[in-house]
Amino acid sequence: MDSFYYAWVGFLSGVAATSTWEQLLDIVKLSFTGQASYHLWFMVMIIPFYFLFPLFRLTISKNRKWQVNFTVVTAAFAVNMIFVYTLSKGKIYNDDPQLGFIFNYLDRNFLFWIFYFILGGLVGLYYDHWKTFVRKTWVFSLGLLAICMYIIYAKVSRINAGVTDNPYLFSADVTAPLKPFMMVTILLLICLLFSLAEKIATRHNWPANLLSTFGKYSFGAYLIHAFALRLTNFLAISYLGVIGVFAQTVISFALCSLLSLILCIGISKNRSSAGELLVGRV
Repeated sequence: MDSFYYAWVGFLSGVAATSTWEQLLDIVKLSFTGQASYHLWFMVMIIPFYFLFPLFRLTISKNRKWQVNFTVVTAAFAVNMIFVYTLSKGKIYNDDPQLGFIFNYLDRNFLFWIFYFILGGLVGLYYDHWKTFVRKTWVFSLGLLAICMYIIYAKVSRINAGVTDNPYLFSADVTAPLKPFMMVTILLLICLLFSLAEKIATRHNWPANLLSTFGKYSFGAYLIHAFALRLTNFLAISYLGVIGVFAQTVISFALCSLLSLILCIGISKNRSSAGELLVGRV
């Protein structure tokens, strides 16, 4: 799949290698650095988590008191917040002689996502307690999320008021995930979406079936969404500018999700190994 995106991005850039050997070297380099396409950094970023999994298992354990495990996760949140704050303030940059490697080798990005990984381990250890916590605090979480969404709305509105050239793309940076504010927003969203998904999953209706289908094809949909997003962004920018950036974003998100799912389902109908290679075994 990395090779597919490499070829796609290379075709769009119009820059070709001078030999087949150089092309192969470029494919290997782009695949292992996560730079073949904007979203493939995730594929290489999860590799360190696999290598360091034994170490992470030492940080939280079912053999310890829950207070100790909770303290570890809280400390991970604080450290992760410091990393993200430093990045958002421009303290980490490409030419930094000490930390520039983070941008050149995107698997190092795992440093900015450690908290979420450890949080997943904590939830796995105390799943029933997690469900109880989410159910009891969803109103409080919803209130905090409403405040966060208002702040996002205000920031996007200010951008739209001051930017005349493509506010749709400029506004996208507001919700970039590697910012302290967005870490809090994402955490609130995790709680609320978990609660909502749990309610939907208990029912036998079309929302539950749709959610199950998205879960079934989630890996392939993630890989192909960059291609789908290119199409929906073109639609939003070229034809939907009159409806405003908020409506553009919602429509682009919905269409991108739906198109990614449809493409994955279509590819999966190919029962050869090629279908499994592209979207995973379903």
